[in-house]
Order: sequence, then C-alpha cells, then structure tokens
Amino acid sequence: MKEVRLQPIAFVKNSSLSPTGDHCGEIVSEIKLAEHIPRVAFSNIELFSHLEIIFFNQAYDQQIMFAAHPRENISYPIIGIFAQRKKDRPNHNWSLLSRINFT
Repeated sequence: MKEVRLQPIAFVKNSSLSPTGDHCGEIVSEIKLAEHIPRVAFSNIELFSHLEIIFFNQAYDQQIMFAAHPRENISYPIIGIFAQRKKDRPNHNWSLLSRINFT
C-alpha cells in the first residue's frame, strides 16, 4: 500500500485543552496559513458563510476501540467505529463544518 503524506496548508489554534466531541460549538478557533500558501488562495472567501475544515489532530492520543456504544450510552447497541461519529478513530484525520467570522 502506498504511504500518504500530508503537508499542512494552515494551523488551527484555540483555547481547547482536550477533544470535546459534539459539544464544541462555542469554541472559537483561529486559522493561520502556512508560510508557503499565498493569501490570494483565499480571495473572496468572505462570499461563503461556512468552510469545511479537514485536519489532522496531532494532540489527540487515545486508545482506539473498534466497536463501542455510540456516545458512550449503554442503551445504544455496540456498533463498529465506522458506523458512528466517534472521535476515537483509527486515524486522527477529522473534519468539521464551521461558520466563518472574519477579523
């Protein structure tokens, strides 16, 4: 299998100290472009209300459970990791849809 290598185009900073799962709506993050990405790459981005952010969470280092109760709720049946939106996944590539606030 071919190895996949990623090069960052930006870095995300916020005040969060740990992953919050579904309860992260109030966290404000700042995205700083990497030096090799020109600002022109984001020309007219303000025409959009939201961005889809795909990122690698290097700070997250939890043991992966390949099947579990969704949302840690034992009233739900145990299902596989790929059948739920659990943050503890086999890779640390995450995505989110975020509202844009320009400063």
